[in-house]
Amino acid sequence: MNPMEYQGRGPGGKVSRSAEIRKKRDAVKLGLALCLGATVITGMGGSKTSRRLHVIAGAALVGLSAWHHLLYTPKGKKSP
Repeated sequence: MNPMEYQGRGPGGKVSRSAEIRKKRDAVKLGLALCLGATVITGMGGSKTSRRLHVIAGAALVGLSAWHHLLYTPKGKKSP
């Protein structure tokens, strides 16, 4: 197998659209996991700083969830 194809690149060396989307999906999944973990850990704390971080992590979780949904919605189809 050609090493360029393994990296999701075509014969011209350009990154294919599917490889680009796959990388974005992997990045979003990692972000969701990290935000969920941060939300759980900061939810157990009782300090003022912990509450602020909990709200920030929750907001990031919502934003990443929306991005995740958009990455899995077919390009021509509108989301309900």
